Amino acid sequence: MKILKAHILLMLVIVLAAVSCSRKEARVIPASKMSKIYADMVIADQWIRSDGRTLHADTTLVYEPIFNKYGYTTEDYRKSVSHYLRKPGDFADIFEDARSILQKQIVEMVALEKVEALSDSIRIKREGIIANLTKAEIFDGLPLLDSVRVQIDSMDRYVLVHMSADTTTNENNEKICSEIPVPPGI
Repeated sequence: MKILKAHILLMLVIVLAAVSCSRKEARVIPASKMSKIYADMVIADQWIRSDGRTLHADTTLVYEPIFNKYGYTTEDYRKSVSHYLRKPGDFADIFEDARSILQKQIVEMVALEKVEALSDSIRIKREGIIANLTKAEIFDGLPLLDSVRVQIDSMDRYVLVHMSADTTTNENNEKICSEIPVPPGI
């Protein structure tokens, strides 16, 4: 039993030694990935600046998750910057691509904000209409009926469907009720 434990311990030490010695050399990040990384870094910088509580941030803490997101390390980033500094044209292209990525994100955010504003506007209008259904002036001039329900017609308008307690039937034994649209301006 002691021999088995010794063998297991020896194998564990060998595996740990092999793993610790197999540290990869830093890689150069491809230009397309560098553009995405720089775009994310700009967003992180803006977030830090917008947070009034933060005066200074340790960039290794802020940027390391960004590098990890793309499968790279801080050492990979440093090696890449060193590599691209020797190729100013390529470095300029990386920054131009990062700017394009950020521009596209801005356009998408503005469009999303417009959709959200429209959605909020529709929700507020709908809530107002439903709240106004209880006001007496809507029913001025309408016959008093026993039940009222609201439904949306084919043109997305709210319609009051009134039904009398003594609903009549026609010759086909179908119930007859009146549909009166909600007055405009509500």
